[in-house]
Amino acid sequence: MKHLAANVFFTLILIITGLASIYGVLISERSPVLAIGSMQLAPFSSGFALFQENRPYYFSFSPYNDYIVTDDNSKSALITKAEVDAKSFTTDLHILKILDIQNNLLNYFNLDHPNLTFSTSNYQFTYRVEAKNNKLILSRNLQIKNNIIPKLVGSTVNYFGTDFVYDQSGRLYVFKQPEDITWFSQFYGVNLTYEQGEDRIMIPGKVVTIVNPSVAGAIVIRARDNQNLFVDRPAHLIEIEDPVVKVGDNITTSMNIEIYD
Repeated sequence: MKHLAANVFFTLILIITGLASIYGVLISERSPVLAIGSMQLAPFSSGFALFQENRPYYFSFSPYNDYIVTDDNSKSALITKAEVDAKSFTTDLHILKILDIQNNLLNYFNLDHPNLTFSTSNYQFTYRVEAKNNKLILSRNLQIKNNIIPKLVGSTVNYFGTDFVYDQSGRLYVFKQPEDITWFSQFYGVNLTYEQGEDRIMIPGKVVTIVNPSVAGAIVIRARDNQNLFVDRPAHLIEIEDPVVKVGDNITTSMNIEIYD
């Protein structure tokens, strides 16, 4: 009986120690992590981001950059810089560690995909992820709390000055030296021509590709028929705009992304 009690005691100690170690080390700032093609997707306090380990490039889908446009053509971010500086918004990321552990375990076994909800004085919105193999659909459900009436809503992803951003016709939207364009064309087999013009350009064909020579793979963004696709060069943003047909309790938009090796 003494041996049995001792065995039970030591078993309980091992279980408690194991749970404590899981509780203490399983959660990180960027968890859960979802593999999509050659990249990974994770939620952060500023939104979702695509990245590769040991690479300093994070392609972000963030309410700091997502926006609405009203009838007077005023454009404002879903979370403004003033709100970011004042930290006057909330998110459900890492509210309870036990929930993070549950989400990580579900995500590890591909039983769940990460979602992320933000709330400000003007809006509440949730980003939802659907992913399979190399394809990602990132949707956003937006609830307006006041009398703001948008005519357009915009979803964004950032790019970097070192990136090559181009469309299906080979129009290059980030300035590069001629020798860099020649190298890219030879290495990737894509002929590019720099597109001069305005700072913000609508992309014909509604498909844009982002390639960073320091990151394995390419990000392809496809707009739907009812969406418009832009590149904002000063802001280093790809923008997808959806018209708001009817203002109700919720406005749902989505972005289609593919990751290629």
